[in-house]
This record gives sequence, C-alpha cells and structure tokens, in this order.
Amino acid sequence: MIISELFDNSPLFVPCDEKYLSKVDPLKSTTIIFDLEDSIKDDKKQNALESLLRFLDTYKGSKKIWVRINNDRMDIEITELKDKNIVGFMLPKTESYEMIDNIVVLSEASKVWALIETPMGIVNLPSIVSHPALSALMFGAEDYANFFSDDSHDAVTEFAKNMIVLNGRAFDLPVFDTISWNYRDLKLFKEEVLSSKRFGFYGKVAIHPDQVDVIEEVFEERIEDQIEIIEKFDQNPSGILIYKGKIYERPHIEKMRNLLKSQISKTD
Repeated sequence: MIISELFDNSPLFVPCDEKYLSKVDPLKSTTIIFDLEDSIKDDKKQNALESLLRFLDTYKGSKKIWVRINNDRMDIEITELKDKNIVGFMLPKTESYEMIDNIVVLSEASKVWALIETPMGIVNLPSIVSHPALSALMFGAEDYANFFSDDSHDAVTEFAKNMIVLNGRAFDLPVFDTISWNYRDLKLFKEEVLSSKRFGFYGKVAIHPDQVDVIEEVFEERIEDQIEIIEKFDQNPSGILIYKGKIYERPHIEKMRNLLKSQISKTD
C-alpha cells in the first residue's frame, strides 16, 4: 500500500503570490493550502485572490488544493472560488458550528478544514467537530498563545493540543499540529515534529518545502508500522501479536484499522 494514498501528513501552505503559485507543481507535498490570509497584506488580498483565480483557471496538475480564506472577505472569496477545482476551504479562527455552516451555504456544499486558534474555538470543539462538512482540524498555536501570558504559553498550548487531538479522534478527523517557523535547523524541527507525533497528531502543516521530508519521515514511519502490524495480526492464528516488544490484541488492531480508514475517507 502506498503511504500517500492514505492521507497527506505534510500539507504545505503556499502564499497566493505569483512567484509562489508558479512553483507548485514540483513540490513534494500532494496537498497544498493556498493562503489568502496571514501571508498576504490587507491591501494586497484582492490582488492575491485574482492571482489565485488565474492560476486555477489554467492548472492541470494533480495536487489536492485547499484555500485558506479570510473571515472578513469570506463572501467575496468563496463566491469566486466555489466553482474552481479545489477540495475545499480552510476556515481560520473557527469558533462555532455556525461558522462552518456559513461556508457550506456560500459554497453550495464544500469540505471544510477548521483552524482552531482561539479559546472559544477550544471551548466549542465538541460542536465544531460534529459538523458533517468538516474534513480536518489544525491547531494555530501563535494566535492562540496571544490570548495568554508568556509565562503560561507551554501549559495553555499543551492543553489545547490535547483537546484538539481528543475531539478529532472522537469523530475520526485527521488532526494537524501548528506550523513551525524553524526551517533552517531541520534537526531541531524534527524534534518538534516528534513532539507532534507524541501528542497524537496525524501530521503537521509545513510552511517551507524543506520541512516536508522531515514531517513525512516521522509520520510515515508510524503508518508503515501500523500497516505491518495489521497484516501480521491477520496472518497470525492466535489472538495476540508481539511486534517490536509490544503486545497487540484485537481491540488494538481494530482501532488501527478504523484510524487508517478515517484518513482515506476524510482527506480524499
């Protein structure tokens, strides 16, 4: 089984700027999130939208394309983009079920990726994750941490990560950890990705192509292990499998099957 057929654990943010749009095809990530929000200055957002529209009108590649829209320009951006060849929209600062509903109504049905960046988003997670149009969750640590003091940064972000992973797993949603600005020291970046894996995230969103290989190295190893465990268990006549020093019984295997299955159904 090809790992990339399961899900993309290293989606890449790409600013909607002509110089970046033209370089998308060679990128290793199969999932691209075109960004109309944070990476674009306020007075350049309409220009960025027009650049993206021109790109989509001529794009013949195979990338899975999402677009991160602006909350205050949602009507304009979705109206222009809803009939283009994209998978769906990433909603920044998602705080309610109703915000996702707005996208579904404006786009006349679309998949939505919720970016959780505020305390209200964490409080309302049980409602947010129940929306049928929701395909994935992502944590935005920088905006979230701004609501708290510097001294509490680690504690509050750890709590938010745990809540996002917990709610995502409860509804079989892929959950992606926050971005990292560290793309030069890849050894240090790998430690960050390993931390994301330990929290239980399914992947981490990249902001630079050099981060993609590191993310895939960390997360694909886990998926490959899960596939091998399932295959060995199915071939094993007993109800117990010992793999790399760990014992697996049928409940563990069924959980792995369900998680892998959810990746395919939620991100296709």
